[in-house]
Amino acid sequence: MSNANSEVCVEVLAPEPCIPRRSLACYKDGRELLNWEIKEKKLQLRKAEAPLTLLLTSWEQQDANDLTLCLGTERCSCNRLRCYCYSPYVLHEWKLGQRELLLPEQRLTMRGLQLVAAWMLQPNAPLQREHILELLAAAHVLQLEYLVAKIWFCLDTPQQFEEEQAFWISCEARRLAHTLPNPGLHLAMLQHIRYFFLTLVASKQYVELPLEQVQQLLGSEHIKVNSEQEIFFAAVRWLNHNWQARLVHALALLQKLHLDLLPYKLLKNLQRGTVESQLKPLTELPELKQSIKQICQLNKVLLFDDGSQACKQLFAFFRIKQSKPRPFIYHHLAQYHRRLPDDVQQDFSYRQFLAFLAKLQQLGIYNWLALKSDQCA
Repeated sequence: MSNANSEVCVEVLAPEPCIPRRSLACYKDGRELLNWEIKEKKLQLRKAEAPLTLLLTSWEQQDANDLTLCLGTERCSCNRLRCYCYSPYVLHEWKLGQRELLLPEQRLTMRGLQLVAAWMLQPNAPLQREHILELLAAAHVLQLEYLVAKIWFCLDTPQQFEEEQAFWISCEARRLAHTLPNPGLHLAMLQHIRYFFLTLVASKQYVELPLEQVQQLLGSEHIKVNSEQEIFFAAVRWLNHNWQARLVHALALLQKLHLDLLPYKLLKNLQRGTVESQLKPLTELPELKQSIKQICQLNKVLLFDDGSQACKQLFAFFRIKQSKPRPFIYHHLAQYHRRLPDDVQQDFSYRQFLAFLAKLQQLGIYNWLALKSDQCA
């Protein structure tokens, strides 16, 4: 302020005009909406779309692959938001600003990862049998609980696939055992095989199976045969593929069979060594001869079983029990097959058994389906 005594000029404003103070209610009269008389039609307001529907629609239209899943040197692109929603593993491992996520390559395959990415785009699409175990391994690593449960449901339901597919899944499970949550899946899938058993035994894949799968297969109570002798000859066929290397497994394999259901004549011939050349190595096993001796003694005791209560108590006390026969099947191309389970079992040789397997090979791998509809009866 330059001078304390200087005069300050202040402009005087004109007085504010006075206006009436009226309420908004004064403007109501005469300005109401007209009454619409709609007799035949009803006023229908458009229903607002759900926010989730709008979000999913926008998601599909702008579905950018903005996250790269790395498996060693291989890459798989997918949508980051989809991965967050479906995979707790990705949500936990992902860091802010990260555009690549490294996955453990020893626990899944790139094909399985690509199948998971395709499933996230169409989660309600039917599952395909091909490469389903690679999909299972990838889904397990990414913690996709819904997809894992869906795959297990398919694998546990025999109606979802045919028996020959169960065999291929078993082979695939053995190859991918280090990636699967259940390492014994390759053995469990063999329990689905029933009518397909003899066709499988006729194939070259059967003789190439490892011991544990053959044991699981021959020990199954679900495989359908005409008699226990066919299962015995199936064991011989696997052993005969390489006697020198597989003879050490003979006893372990034969323990899966119901030897007490074999014909008495065959047991005696094995004991004496008067058998076909393909069966000769078995006669050199002293443990097998001892087992046959015990079985023959057991069969003699069972001859005195008249069904009385005394016999039942005696057999229960000494734990004498005969094995239960496997499910029965009949094929008209097998000349030695009995038509009914109660018919007398015909004596047949290992060569006759191989001749029947050769006929099955000529018919093709899908001929076994006729057995399910009793067309071969």
